[in-house]
Amino acid sequence: MQEPGKERQEIPLGVGEYLVGRDFTLCQIVPDTMYISRVHCLISVHTDGYVTLRDLDSKNGTFVNGRRLVREERCVLSTHEPVDCYPVCFWLVRK
Repeated sequence: MQEPGKERQEIPLGVGEYLVGRDFTLCQIVPDTMYISRVHCLISVHTDGYVTLRDLDSKNGTFVNGRRLVREERCVLSTHEPVDCYPVCFWLVRK
């Protein structure tokens, strides 16, 4: 994850679901910015190795490879594909 003015941060994810947003009581991934929605998007890591992303009706949108996801749209993430939740950007890196 990359936040403006900060070093890139690596967040290891196991199988499960991870909410991204500014509400630390609900979300597992909480970027330090007020510009993303309280609950912005959902990252799901599946047992078969797939990682999906779903926008949760965020105000400013979730973009994958420059394309805005429509409300509640789910997409499969590819390795190193940029995901933007302005002003935060993240990428899927497999180890």
